[in-house]
Amino acid sequence: MLLKKENHFSKDEVKAFVFSSIIFFILHQIYRVKTFHYDAELYWKLAGYEFITNFPNEIRGYFYPLLLAPAKWMSDILGSKNFVYRFFSATAFGFLLGVFLPNLYTRIFGGKLTVPRRLLVPVLVAVIFPGAILYPLSDLPAFLLLLGAIWGLEKARSDQGGSGYFYILMAGVFLGGAYNSRTIYIFSLIFLLFVFFVFIFSKKYTASGRRRLIASGMILLGLLIVSLPQMLINKRHHDSYTPAIFASDKIFAYQLRWGVAVQKYSTTTDEDVPGELGAGLFYLDRAGQKMLSASDVGKTRGGLSIREYADLVAKNPLDFLAIYARHIVAGLDVRDGELYIKNHAKRRDMISVFNFFVLFLGTWAFIAKANEDSPVSGVRRERAILLFAILLPVFAIIPGAIETRFFLPFHLLVYCSVAFKLDWRLVRSELITSPWRIASLFLFAALFYFSTVLTLEASLEYYFDRST
Repeated sequence: MLLKKENHFSKDEVKAFVFSSIIFFILHQIYRVKTFHYDAELYWKLAGYEFITNFPNEIRGYFYPLLLAPAKWMSDILGSKNFVYRFFSATAFGFLLGVFLPNLYTRIFGGKLTVPRRLLVPVLVAVIFPGAILYPLSDLPAFLLLLGAIWGLEKARSDQGGSGYFYILMAGVFLGGAYNSRTIYIFSLIFLLFVFFVFIFSKKYTASGRRRLIASGMILLGLLIVSLPQMLINKRHHDSYTPAIFASDKIFAYQLRWGVAVQKYSTTTDEDVPGELGAGLFYLDRAGQKMLSASDVGKTRGGLSIREYADLVAKNPLDFLAIYARHIVAGLDVRDGELYIKNHAKRRDMISVFNFFVLFLGTWAFIAKANEDSPVSGVRRERAILLFAILLPVFAIIPGAIETRFFLPFHLLVYCSVAFKLDWRLVRSELITSPWRIASLFLFAALFYFSTVLTLEASLEYYFDRST
């Protein structure tokens, strides 16, 4: 269990860490990535000593490059970027996905922990989402930082003494780090802060008023610790002490506009890709483009304000429901899990089909075992709150231009559900007692999913005017 009092790891955890690290190191050896591209290249560059100590005027925050800095500095000293990054990546994610994530998931949502079950999550990531491990991108680290904040709050509940305050402090640091690494996590930050303060000042928290104030101060101090460097960076470049990531509002405005016109976006390193933007694979939304061009805001260039977007939604509610449904399927359909596609013409239908089976099994297992793992209504309510907090960044990105990596939190929760909740005896029992119900549910989901995927694949273009 995550909250056990022992200060050492169990044998199963050590085995899971070792084997998960080996799985990821083998993954690196299979792909043998020698060159980082685009965002990955920028993050790696920003982790250099000259940038960490004098962070440039970038739209990205400093926190994720700071996490990368030890690997970057060691690679510069040893002159071996590939091996050093592969080692750090394999061991860090080996621990986080083989030990930390299984412990936290089963602590919150229930399930069974064994070494083979622990290893299933790293295996599924390696097969379906290898790019999250192969490249220094912020999506997976930001998600794990959010989980780190939840871990800190959960630990603090079991120890309301001095160490409990430390865990609350760390929760604030992790929350701030998640937002600084990927700004979409601002939604989870605000929501968890709200839940935290409601709990701290409720009757369920039996501590004295002094302890309530100290706990409140600790989480705010954690946020301040992460915010101070960003405030100094912003003061130097923008003459403002704000902890916000500059240009994030502008990006969000463009995301809202692109989300109407584009179903999905993928990145390729294939030099044979035509078009002015060689890196882009754009799956356009013809219906959305037509609706946008017919509106008043469609006649102007630039992003959409929240008010303009809300007016557009209010005038076309059914059209936007269809757009959001297409975005959800686009985010769930992983066939570009390498993230930087080397051969855009290569069909990845088998990965897409396998991914659908994993999604179906994981979602079904989570729902089927929900009541069994949380029979008490209060526990179910707490789990629903944490599940909502974890998935808020995914919900928030649905209106925007979708990349499958934006749905990584949902995919990882599904992998955990398959690994820790799936009971083959229950599957066999359901197939025997309710075969038609299971078959009809599977066929309905598959028909809707793959019909949308086929339409999505048919909409591929190699150019999209992102200034409109």
